[in-house]
Amino acid sequence: MFDFEYYSPTKIAFGPGKLGEIGQLIGEYGNKGLVVTGPTIEKVGILAMLEEYLDEAEIDYDVFAEVKEEPSVELVERGDEFAEDNDSEFIIALGGGSSIDTAKAIAVARTHPAKIRDYLVGGKIGTDGITSDVLPIVTIPTTGTGSEVTSAAVIGDEEEEKGVLFSPYIFPQVAIVDPELTFTLPKEVTVYTAIDALCQAIEAYLSPEGNIISDLLSLESIKLIRDAIYDAVNDEGNLQARTKLSLGATLSGIVISQAGVGAAHALSMVLGGRYGIPHGLGIALVLPHVVEYNASDFQEGYLDIAEAFGIKVNELTEEETITALVEDLKDLNQKLGVKAKLRDFGVEEELLLELGQAACEYGDMRNNPKEPTAEEMKEILEKIF
Repeated sequence: MFDFEYYSPTKIAFGPGKLGEIGQLIGEYGNKGLVVTGPTIEKVGILAMLEEYLDEAEIDYDVFAEVKEEPSVELVERGDEFAEDNDSEFIIALGGGSSIDTAKAIAVARTHPAKIRDYLVGGKIGTDGITSDVLPIVTIPTTGTGSEVTSAAVIGDEEEEKGVLFSPYIFPQVAIVDPELTFTLPKEVTVYTAIDALCQAIEAYLSPEGNIISDLLSLESIKLIRDAIYDAVNDEGNLQARTKLSLGATLSGIVISQAGVGAAHALSMVLGGRYGIPHGLGIALVLPHVVEYNASDFQEGYLDIAEAFGIKVNELTEEETITALVEDLKDLNQKLGVKAKLRDFGVEEELLLELGQAACEYGDMRNNPKEPTAEEMKEILEKIF
């Protein structure tokens, strides 16, 4: 417990209205920035808000607004060319996890000689080839995934389905987390990102790579998200709930950079890579069943998580507590409208074992508290088929 390393270098500026302080927060990173965002952020007016603050601070910038869904190698290459043409010296990511991941990858591509796919985990060069030359990164999340404070980015690659950039050099220099920017989120996105962040905190708490600091932050993240999720989804103007959800998500990003994630993320990454199932939806579908699977051998950690959920653990047996936690997660899905099945996305039942095997081989699985078999992962997938 008392022998560990902890590294989380991102400066966090948190609170309602914090976007207005951007001029004070990023002035040291260069003369010209590149805002990486998408058309949705432009449409709802958040980009215009950022541009107004940048103009007031006399910060020169260009806008690359081509991030539409999950980022790809091709998108990153276009962004790299745009950054080169405009002499960008630092990157501002504005949006959800896709914009932030794209921005991180552009920051690497702009300063490294090989193709971006070569620096992905398992690529020709690999993540060890990423150096400190990465352009400075500023993140401004408009959803709640925690990616604003992590050292990883998920990049789609036709050759490898989904790839991952991972390096301490892609930790953002500054994360400006303004809960007011989440008011424009569609209900569905709020649900998926909140459950994803919740899962991140749960899996980090159970990871063998966790430590006392990440464990404390994981439990606080779980409490914040579980306490706020219904109010944030059902009352879109509830700033207190949005603030709790944003803080919980940021904490979840901090802890997965220390401890990683586990089986739920491995399964979701495989499903997303092969069938385009949105990451947060995939997490929501598998999480109750992964908890049920892991808890058969690792009850102690889940008792702490159940308490963070608000379950009265002192009044229940351990078995009753685990059952209550699993049912709470299932109720969460039902009440928030998560009703999809794998078959809705063209998943074929005869391929479930193959998908289970792919999940077992996915890198995230090494942090799961229990080493699964392909057959066991298939059984989880059957429950949501």
